[in-house]
Amino acid sequence: LHKSGFGFSCGVWFGDAFVFDLENGDRDCTGLPINLASKLAEDFGQEGTFVSSDIKLEEGTEVEEVSVTISGVEITANKLI
Repeated sequence: LHKSGFGFSCGVWFGDAFVFDLENGDRDCTGLPINLASKLAEDFGQEGTFVSSDIKLEEGTEVEEVSVTISGVEITANKLI
């Protein structure tokens, strides 16, 4: 997407999530890791992919440690370079 001129922001977090069925037959999920990933991607104010520092990345992956305070809570993550 980025190479095509589209800007994007993506958050990836690790943890337990609650998956549930919707009345129309679809499924949805919620939980702390989903909320954190979403907030990080939306509220950090930068394009890119942001990954929980708890997630082990492939050796040699270049990252920049970033922090943002959202609703009074400081979140630290890795931004893929």
